[in-house]
Amino acid sequence: MTSEFDWSEAEEALYRMSRDQFAGFLRRADRGDLYGLGFFCDPIEGVMPVANTRSFHDASFRRYVERGGTTDEETFRWDIGNWEFPAGLAASTEEQMEFDARWERSWRWHKEPDDDRTSSLLEDRCVKVLIRLKDEGVFAEARNIQGFIVLCPDDRGEDVLKKKSMLDDLLGRPS
Repeated sequence: MTSEFDWSEAEEALYRMSRDQFAGFLRRADRGDLYGLGFFCDPIEGVMPVANTRSFHDASFRRYVERGGTTDEETFRWDIGNWEFPAGLAASTEEQMEFDARWERSWRWHKEPDDDRTSSLLEDRCVKVLIRLKDEGVFAEARNIQGFIVLCPDDRGEDVLKKKSMLDDLLGRPS
Protein backbone atom coordinates (compact mmCIF):
# COMPACT_ATOMS: atom_id res chain seq x y z
CA MET A 1 0.00 0.00 0.00
CA THR A 2 2.71 2.50 0.92
CA SER A 3 4.47 1.76 -2.38
CA GLU A 4 1.26 2.65 -4.27
CA PHE A 5 0.97 6.04 -2.63
CA ASP A 6 2.27 8.91 -4.79
CA TRP A 7 4.69 10.61 -2.40
CA SER A 8 5.83 13.06 -5.08
CA GLU A 9 2.28 14.27 -5.60
CA ALA A 10 1.73 14.63 -1.84
CA GLU A 11 5.03 16.52 -1.51
CA GLU A 12 4.08 18.92 -4.30
CA ALA A 13 0.68 19.55 -2.70
CA LEU A 14 2.32 20.16 0.67
CA TYR A 15 4.79 22.55 -0.95
CA ARG A 16 2.04 24.64 -2.62
CA MET A 17 -0.13 24.73 0.49
CA SER A 18 2.77 25.54 2.81
CA ARG A 19 4.17 28.21 0.51
CA ASP A 20 0.83 29.98 0.59
CA GLN A 21 0.36 29.59 4.32
CA PHE A 22 3.91 30.64 5.29
CA ALA A 23 3.80 33.63 2.92
CA GLY A 24 0.45 34.79 4.32
CA PHE A 25 1.63 34.30 7.88
CA LEU A 26 4.85 36.23 7.32
CA ARG A 27 2.89 39.15 5.86
CA ARG A 28 0.76 39.28 9.03
CA ALA A 29 3.32 38.38 11.70
CA ASP A 30 5.74 40.54 13.65
CA ARG A 31 8.67 39.12 11.73
CA GLY A 32 11.25 40.70 14.04
CA ASP A 33 10.11 38.52 16.94
CA LEU A 34 10.03 35.21 15.03
CA TYR A 35 12.91 32.86 15.66
CA GLY A 36 11.74 29.46 14.41
CA LEU A 37 9.68 27.94 11.64
CA GLY A 38 8.94 24.37 10.71
CA PHE A 39 6.46 21.54 10.45
CA PHE A 40 4.67 19.27 12.85
CA CYS A 41 4.19 16.05 10.85
CA ASP A 42 1.60 13.64 12.10
CA PRO A 43 0.66 10.83 9.71
CA ILE A 44 -2.75 10.51 11.37
CA GLU A 45 -3.72 14.12 12.18
CA GLY A 46 -1.98 15.89 9.31
CA VAL A 47 0.86 18.32 8.68
CA MET A 48 0.97 21.80 10.18
CA PRO A 49 3.36 24.63 9.36
CA VAL A 50 4.43 26.08 12.73
CA ALA A 51 6.24 29.13 14.11
CA ASN A 52 7.42 30.60 17.39
CA THR A 53 8.36 34.01 18.71
CA ARG A 54 10.94 35.05 21.27
CA SER A 55 8.35 36.80 23.43
CA PHE A 56 6.12 33.71 23.57
CA HIS A 57 9.10 31.46 24.31
CA ASP A 58 10.36 33.73 27.11
CA ALA A 59 6.94 33.91 28.78
CA SER A 60 6.26 30.17 28.38
CA PHE A 61 9.67 29.17 29.67
CA ARG A 62 9.40 31.52 32.64
CA ARG A 63 5.95 30.07 33.55
CA TYR A 64 7.26 26.54 33.21
CA VAL A 65 10.22 27.21 35.51
CA GLU A 66 8.02 29.07 38.04
CA ARG A 67 5.76 26.03 38.32
CA GLY A 68 8.79 24.09 39.44
CA GLY A 69 9.73 22.60 36.12
CA THR A 70 13.30 22.15 35.09
CA THR A 71 14.33 21.52 31.55
CA ASP A 72 16.98 22.45 29.05
CA GLU A 73 15.97 25.83 27.63
CA GLU A 74 17.25 25.06 24.11
CA THR A 75 15.22 21.87 23.94
CA PHE A 76 12.18 23.77 25.24
CA ARG A 77 12.80 26.49 22.62
CA TRP A 78 12.66 24.02 19.71
CA ASP A 79 10.03 21.59 20.97
CA ILE A 80 6.97 22.51 18.90
CA GLY A 81 4.60 21.74 21.78
CA ASN A 82 5.86 24.92 23.45
CA TRP A 83 5.33 27.20 20.44
CA GLU A 84 2.99 30.13 19.95
CA PHE A 85 1.73 28.66 16.67
CA PRO A 86 1.94 24.89 17.24
CA ALA A 87 -1.32 24.04 15.51
CA GLY A 88 -0.71 25.84 12.26
CA LEU A 89 -0.21 29.39 11.06
CA ALA A 90 -3.70 30.15 9.84
CA ALA A 91 -5.18 33.48 10.85
CA SER A 92 -8.58 31.86 11.36
CA THR A 93 -10.09 28.49 12.07
CA GLU A 94 -11.68 28.60 8.61
CA GLU A 95 -8.29 29.11 6.95
CA GLN A 96 -6.80 26.23 8.96
CA MET A 97 -9.75 24.01 8.06
CA GLU A 98 -9.13 24.76 4.36
CA PHE A 99 -5.44 23.85 4.76
CA ASP A 100 -6.44 20.63 6.55
CA ALA A 101 -9.03 19.78 3.88
CA ARG A 102 -6.51 20.37 1.09
CA TRP A 103 -3.99 18.14 2.85
CA GLU A 104 -6.65 15.46 3.40
CA ARG A 105 -7.35 15.38 -0.34
CA SER A 106 -3.63 14.76 -0.97
CA TRP A 107 -3.30 12.23 1.83
CA ARG A 108 -6.59 10.31 1.68
CA TRP A 109 -5.31 7.55 -0.58
CA HIS A 110 -2.60 6.57 1.83
CA LYS A 111 -3.51 3.18 3.29
CA GLU A 112 -1.13 2.94 6.26
CA PRO A 113 -1.10 6.32 8.03
CA ASP A 114 0.15 4.93 11.35
CA ASP A 115 3.03 2.88 9.93
CA ASP A 116 6.51 3.84 11.28
CA ARG A 117 7.89 3.89 7.75
CA THR A 118 5.11 6.27 6.73
CA SER A 119 6.02 8.66 9.53
CA SER A 120 9.64 8.69 8.39
CA LEU A 121 8.67 9.22 4.74
CA LEU A 122 6.31 12.04 5.69
CA GLU A 123 9.01 13.70 7.78
CA ASP A 124 11.46 13.44 4.86
CA ARG A 125 8.91 15.17 2.60
CA CYS A 126 8.41 17.94 5.14
CA VAL A 127 12.18 18.50 5.26
CA LYS A 128 12.36 18.63 1.45
CA VAL A 129 9.52 21.16 1.38
CA LEU A 130 11.27 23.35 3.98
CA ILE A 131 14.47 23.28 1.95
CA ARG A 132 12.59 24.23 -1.20
CA LEU A 133 10.71 27.05 0.54
CA LYS A 134 13.95 28.44 1.98
CA ASP A 135 15.79 28.15 -1.34
CA GLU A 136 12.96 29.98 -3.10
CA GLY A 137 13.07 32.85 -0.61
CA VAL A 138 9.69 32.28 1.04
CA PHE A 139 11.26 32.99 4.46
CA ALA A 140 13.35 35.99 3.30
CA GLU A 141 11.21 38.55 5.14
CA ALA A 142 11.80 36.74 8.44
CA ARG A 143 15.29 38.08 8.97
CA ASN A 144 15.91 36.93 12.55
CA ILE A 145 15.16 33.25 12.09
CA GLN A 146 17.43 31.11 14.25
CA GLY A 147 16.45 27.87 12.62
CA PHE A 148 13.91 25.36 11.46
CA ILE A 149 12.46 22.19 12.93
CA VAL A 150 10.41 19.22 11.73
CA LEU A 151 8.98 17.09 14.51
CA CYS A 152 6.60 14.13 14.71
CA PRO A 153 4.34 13.09 17.60
CA ASP A 154 6.63 10.23 18.64
CA ASP A 155 9.75 12.39 18.94
CA ARG A 156 11.29 12.39 22.40
CA GLY A 157 12.88 15.40 24.07
CA GLU A 158 16.36 14.18 23.23
CA ASP A 159 15.43 14.11 19.52
CA VAL A 160 14.60 17.81 19.30
CA LEU A 161 18.10 19.32 19.22
CA LYS A 162 19.43 16.48 17.04
CA LYS A 163 16.76 17.25 14.47
CA LYS A 164 17.41 20.99 14.70
CA SER A 165 21.13 20.40 14.12
CA MET A 166 20.38 18.16 11.13
CA LEU A 167 18.14 20.84 9.62
CA ASP A 168 20.75 23.51 10.30
CA ASP A 169 23.22 21.41 8.32
CA LEU A 170 20.76 20.90 5.44
CA LEU A 171 19.41 24.47 5.31
CA GLY A 172 22.53 26.34 6.31
CA ARG A 173 23.05 27.74 9.75
CA PRO A 174 21.02 30.91 10.26
CA SER A 175 23.05 34.04 10.84
